[in-house]
Amino acid sequence: MLLKCEPDELKARIGNQSRVKIGKLADPDAVDGSLSKYDLRSIYPDRESLVIDTTEITFENAADLIVDHFDLGQPLEALQLNEV
Repeated sequence: MLLKCEPDELKARIGNQSRVKIGKLADPDAVDGSLSKYDLRSIYPDRESLVIDTTEITFENAADLIVDHFDLGQPLEALQLNEV
């Protein structure tokens, strides 16, 4: 599975406190270096993979796509409704 987004969107998201709290890359200037040094946007060759471009969708939508693709049960929204 590959979650990806456009580099400009990644740079916009990269300073989010949620990323900083868990030690993920948080320096927007480092994005270009990482993208040029590592192939972070390609799937493994000769392997069927789910690829989700998260540039214009919410994390909830991405989670729903993953749940549906791997037949993991209820979509995220249904689980949240059941918790109430």
